[in-house]
Amino acid sequence: MQDVPTNFDTDLLSPIIVETMALAKLDKTDTDGTVALRVIADHLRCAAFMIADGVLPSNSKRGYVVRRIIRRAFRFGRALGLIEPFLWKLVPNLDEVMGGHYHELRDNARFIADTLRAEEKRFAGTLERGEELLAELISKARAAGAKELNGADVFTLYDTYGFPRELTAETALEAGLAIDEEGFKAAMDAARERARAGGKFGYETAAQLGAEMPATAFTGYVTTETEATLLHFEANADRTYATVVLDKTPFYATSGGQCADTGTLCFDSVALPVVDAQKDKFGHVLHTVALEGHEEFEPGPHHTVTATVDSTRRQAIRRAHSSTHLLHWALHVVLGEHAKQAGSLVEEDYFRFDFSHPRALTQEEIRQVEELVYGKILDDESVVVRDMTLEEARKEGYTALFGEKYGEWVRTVNIGGDHDVTFSRELCGGTHLDRTGQAGFFKIVAESSVAAGIRRIEAVTGRKAADWAREQAGIVRELALAMKVPAEDVLGRVDGLQKTIREQEARINELKVQAAAGGGMAGPKTEEIAGLRVLVSALDGLDAATLGNLADEYLGQDAADVIVLASATDGKALFAVKVKKGFTDRANAGNIVREMAKLAGGGGGGRPDFAQAGGKDAGKIPEALAKAREMIAG
Repeated sequence: MQDVPTNFDTDLLSPIIVETMALAKLDKTDTDGTVALRVIADHLRCAAFMIADGVLPSNSKRGYVVRRIIRRAFRFGRALGLIEPFLWKLVPNLDEVMGGHYHELRDNARFIADTLRAEEKRFAGTLERGEELLAELISKARAAGAKELNGADVFTLYDTYGFPRELTAETALEAGLAIDEEGFKAAMDAARERARAGGKFGYETAAQLGAEMPATAFTGYVTTETEATLLHFEANADRTYATVVLDKTPFYATSGGQCADTGTLCFDSVALPVVDAQKDKFGHVLHTVALEGHEEFEPGPHHTVTATVDSTRRQAIRRAHSSTHLLHWALHVVLGEHAKQAGSLVEEDYFRFDFSHPRALTQEEIRQVEELVYGKILDDESVVVRDMTLEEARKEGYTALFGEKYGEWVRTVNIGGDHDVTFSRELCGGTHLDRTGQAGFFKIVAESSVAAGIRRIEAVTGRKAADWAREQAGIVRELALAMKVPAEDVLGRVDGLQKTIREQEARINELKVQAAAGGGMAGPKTEEIAGLRVLVSALDGLDAATLGNLADEYLGQDAADVIVLASATDGKALFAVKVKKGFTDRANAGNIVREMAKLAGGGGGGRPDFAQAGGKDAGKIPEALAKAREMIAG
């Protein structure tokens, strides 16, 4: 339709290719990078749409796919000379081409760019670390006279450090070495077997029950006590626990992040505590009961059982679960629609909630989220549950978890008014409050990172939230008494103390620098290397910041053209190299410090005029200083 030879020449992909060429400073006549440019354009589109749909880079399942796609595109960018993260810069071009047709792309453009940049930076670090480790493997192989790299070592590079196997092969080939393919395959097969073993279904009883036994009917949405018929009772080998299956039960089995109910199963005069409930693949709810004091108990078939859930604990779980829905809504309001749920754990008046977001939340964002959630609790909004077909739910705009499997009929949870004015609409099989006011209180107690692009919020509700508030008030009260100031002045007092400490630490560092520099007297002597005045010195007990300041001090005294410093601290080596302006073409600080660090079992680098690094072995400092002299000498 557009009269061009390939789809890469159409207006769907050519703008991305043109922008990539501009970033790489390529001429239109340069065709050497054609394949790389096409891969980048294709992979960028794929990765951007996956991220927009909530698939974030990770080490498992679909997340691993998008990670591989991004990293492959980044590697092709390196072939074009694009060493720094660049894919994220192409998102505006993709948005311009497709954002008008796919609003998810435009709505999440900033999030997509942030996620791409974070993954590119992470992979760049992986490549740098992997290259250092690979260099060590090649060096060891050569020293041993080997003709190939050990396959298990190559797999460790690939599996533990994420270093691409094909890149290892290319680098090894340049060094005249091959890869032990059989060893690599054996290590990969062993890892896969460990993964399979770790993922096996843990309920052997469930497999024995089979599909011939009817699935357990769940009555827990409407009651916490049910008369049921015993279908299966099986004690473990030492008769400390037993697995019980009933025809129906009010016990919620662990599912969707919500923990299992606890309570009792009464067999006439014998009451057994239920400590867990899980569901097998056939729909049987497996109640785990403790047999302490009833080790010999063995009920007959079809025994009538009274199943009673701990209603106080159930209500605390309901408070937490409904609060996760409020939190999800509030995150969308404050951060944007990209903040999709990526997992959760719901317990008694406590929950953790994982969601997609590229950075830590600010204190102001956390405050806004808390205010929105607590505002809805104070408004005592209604929570309405309704069953409908999955097709109906999708048409009405219900939020479903990406990757979750749903049947033909689904359970919907609506918070706020009736079905026409709800602000939170989600598919959910958990147990919930009748009104949001029953949650009582809500407080975010922690916010952290759990994976690339995934943040975690931990929060408390109800009684645990009230307990938390009392504990915090008690801590502030104790601090106020210790500092002899009113509670409202504690923060100011702490800030003042911290400022004093910082000032004293700065003065201590100044004295360290002065002492190391000779206290105003002649410091270490310079030596002439290749026509440059070079100061090389080994010191003890200086941290990285002080070592850098000392290099500045020497250069300020015009003591030398090149400063090479090392310090042994806690058994580790620290290095700093500084080169006077105008001499970096003869001595590159970044290159020198990188080689010094390698000898000490570390890594690092920096600018041509100033660089710092560290190593694991302080005993290698003399060898590292000798290496610096050798490099300066050329």
